[in-house]
Amino acid sequence: MPDDSGPITELGMGEPPPRPVPVDFTPAELSALGNISGMRVLDLTAGIGDHGLGLARLGAEVVSAALDSEIDVEEAAIAAAEFGLDVWFATGGYVELDDETIGDGFDIVYAGPNTLAWIEDLHDWFVDSADALNPGCRLVMFDEHPAARQAVIDAGGASLEEESEDESEFEEVLEEVLEEAFDDEFIPDIPDWTVADVQAALAAAGMHVVEFRELTGAQRFTTALDVLDEAVAEQLADVPAAFLLIAEVPAG
Repeated sequence: MPDDSGPITELGMGEPPPRPVPVDFTPAELSALGNISGMRVLDLTAGIGDHGLGLARLGAEVVSAALDSEIDVEEAAIAAAEFGLDVWFATGGYVELDDETIGDGFDIVYAGPNTLAWIEDLHDWFVDSADALNPGCRLVMFDEHPAARQAVIDAGGASLEEESEDESEFEEVLEEVLEEAFDDEFIPDIPDWTVADVQAALAAAGMHVVEFRELTGAQRFTTALDVLDEAVAEQLADVPAAFLLIAEVPAG
């Protein structure tokens, strides 16, 4: 039920599970990934390791190197063993991997929900992703669309117009709700990346976009649009909640 203070509602989400389980990918993600059985996949998804497990369940040899420090490498490794999956877990992203772990490179780099929020330097992140990939191989990224958060901020700013001239107040309220929903420190301060920023960083890294798809409606993860009450959500129904990106490095 929405509260009476504006368009934001509590998500009612609990703490992340202490031990990950394999994620179920969407049909769009599965189509973008293709048949990855036997491939080497670098998972750069922020989180607890569930995406790495999900990729391994599809038959890939996975190195999961989350940018954030929320992953418990020991718990994730135990989970992988319990599911009988081949995953090597680490933190710090690609740059923290040693030469032995990188080996002959990767056939796919995958980045799932909430990864974009943890990237401090977009240019460096895409350069690292391109460096990790073998020639002709691809990056698959599925994450919250930058327009979703901006639409929520704009909607909240309008609702506060009569109460305050400072629309940035709503951004603080939004952060408080998300932090509570994700258990305080589970999410970072969100950078103001735009789609144009992503495309520019891709180009600078020498990658070309194969597909960029904007997705509306409910997703398999919580987006900023999910904190809106029903009336405001209906008004923003056409705002993309997520995007699916496929990009490749040159074949040679």
